[in-house]
Amino acid sequence: GISTNSLTSPAIKFGLFKSTTASDATELRFEYSTDGILFTQIATPSQSTGSGTAIWRSVIISGLPNSTTLTIKFTNTSTTSQFRIDDVQINSLTTLPITLTSFTGKEANKSILLNWATASEKNNKNFEVLRSSDGKSFKAIGSINGAGNSDKELKYSFVDANPFGGTNYYQLKQIDFDGKNTTSSTIAVDSKIEDTKITVYATNGVNIGITSPNETTGKISLFDISGRKITEQNISLNKGYNPLTLNENLNPGIHFVTLETEGKLHRQKFIK
Repeated sequence: GISTNSLTSPAIKFGLFKSTTASDATELRFEYSTDGILFTQIATPSQSTGSGTAIWRSVIISGLPNSTTLTIKFTNTSTTSQFRIDDVQINSLTTLPITLTSFTGKEANKSILLNWATASEKNNKNFEVLRSSDGKSFKAIGSINGAGNSDKELKYSFVDANPFGGTNYYQLKQIDFDGKNTTSSTIAVDSKIEDTKITVYATNGVNIGITSPNETTGKISLFDISGRKITEQNISLNKGYNPLTLNENLNPGIHFVTLETEGKLHRQKFIK
């Protein structure tokens, strides 16, 4: 009794989980009927097989008719394979530029390795890799070419050789050949690198040592105990130790140095 008369190019979308030892899911038969008696089969899209493929994935099957009395049926034709189905929806077919099946990241020798996979691609020019230190403000750090059009599983990888210390946040921006784009959900990866460290001592000037986990740019500022800004300047930091001298003759007392780098604020107190 499902009505699809108001839909354009009706399609069924559902979550599918198959056991690792199951086949490519061709044993899972999908059929529809407009009278509940005669059924027509539409092939289930082939799924990846083998170790590590037992995950929930989104499956779309198009080609359903417009009807006020549509019946759908799933049948497992295998006696050994197991399939689970959930979140079944019937809607108008919307062709997405890509079907992203996974997006993960892990620390690898002071770098971060990102991996992702697509089940299908349409008009996909490229992926931009976006990174953030706070999960809010993202910046592109690289690009990987897409496959254009594909109906098979494709795997991609990207190495961030210059991550922040601590937690890094990543997104994928998929860009079509016509300039349209979509952005993935955010993942967080710990680089296992110590965050920025600042040492300060004052003699005739203010001597600052900055140990940076990555190559970046920032702004260094000097304040007195009342919060009055004495000076500031933009700086470029190399990965590792960076010495810096501010030619300021300070009065005796407590002072502060702050360093702003790509969304992070570091603060160090010192006494003249």
